[in-house]
Order: sequence, then structure tokens, then C-alpha cells
Amino acid sequence: MMDQDALGTTVRERHGFTLHHEVSAMGAAVASMLSFPLGSVLPMLSIWLLLPKWRIQGTAIAVVMALAITGYTAAQFSGVDRWKGTLRNVVAGMFTMLVTFLIGRLMGR
Repeated sequence: MMDQDALGTTVRERHGFTLHHEVSAMGAAVASMLSFPLGSVLPMLSIWLLLPKWRIQGTAIAVVMALAITGYTAAQFSGVDRWKGTLRNVVAGMFTMLVTFLIGRLMGR
């Protein structure tokens, strides 16, 4: 197989898809449309329900939980490794949250 199509064989064996695999733009759009409002439920509840002195920490925890849930769900539906999908979503989301928080602090908010 490697003699005939080395790149295709490597991609298929390492990553689990073929180079001719098509993705659904509509499926991705629907997944994004649903994951954003569903993923925001826990953080919004923490903002509304927690006392002001616990709001930042509680919201950060709620965001990590929501990122884990949405990452796991997306990995489950797309057929990739659930642990890697969850970890990737949590790490990217936490990094984004940290950068946004620091920019807000720099601007005096």
C-alpha cells in the first residue's frame, strides 16, 4: 500500500480518514449553532446565581465544565477520540478565556 499511495495510507492509518473524505458544511453549521447556546448555560447560571465574591472563580469552573461537555459531545458525534477532543476543547477554551481576562484587566475592567 505504501508503494502505491504513501500519503493516503499514512493519513488513513494515523488519523482515521481518507484524503477524499468530505465533510458536511451544513453539519458543522448545525453543530456550532447548537453548541454555543447549550455550552453557555452553565457559565450564565454561575454568573446569575453566585455571590459577587465567588463569581469569577465559579464562572471559570463552569466554563471548564461546559468546555469539557461540548468537547466530549463533539468528539462523540464526529467519531474521534473522546479524550483528545475533550482535552483539546478545554485547553483551547481555557487559553482563550485567560487571554480575554488579561486583556480586560489591562483595560481596567
